Amino acid sequence: AACIERLRLAVADVATLEEHCSFSVDEDAVAHFVLRLAFCRNPSLCDWFTATESSLLAKRAANAEARVLVGAAESLGLVLVNPSPSSTNRYFTMPFTEVLPRLIATRRVLLQRGMALVPESEAITVLVEKYKAH
Repeated sequence: AACIERLRLAVADVATLEEHCSFSVDEDAVAHFVLRLAFCRNPSLCDWFTATESSLLAKRAANAEARVLVGAAESLGLVLVNPSPSSTNRYFTMPFTEVLPRLIATRRVLLQRGMALVPESEAITVLVEKYKAH
């Protein structure tokens, strides 16, 4: 039953990716779902599969256009803002409680009224972590 629920959530992920990506998701979708079903039976295999898919996502995101990353981030509920008209830096806002502790520890985020401003350059990190959590 858990495998079927994961597959249902994965189908929703593919629909979101197709809206924002310049490549056809169909090329990888069938293989992804078959592997996901095969690897979800064992927790250690599921962890390995998630880590491998996360690496693939990070590499694809690094090669993607900025508009694709912004679209993917916005589909996850992150909002792109420019805190100052004179600033060229753009940030994604997200609740402070959802920010990766590593980003806070290395002081890569700004905190403002309970919200974290994550630099656009860290968007890939946030997307990969949200994928792992999903």
